[in-house]
Amino acid sequence: MSFGQFMKKNIVLVVMVPSIFGIHYLWSSIQNVDSLVKEHERGELPIVIGAKKLYNQYFPKPADPKQEDR
Repeated sequence: MSFGQFMKKNIVLVVMVPSIFGIHYLWSSIQNVDSLVKEHERGELPIVIGAKKLYNQYFPKPADPKQEDR
């Protein structure tokens, strides 16, 4: 497969993956600028928030800690 064929077949992947990484990097960089975002307003990366929500949805914590032993 030549480079041109690869680019034609995977252009969305080639464009979107670096864009997503770049956006997350810039968002994280902006969060660390004190004049733009105060410390009490800072949040986690959106990808981390989404991953935690998915994890908690599929692996919920038991309501009673004693239930883990059963």
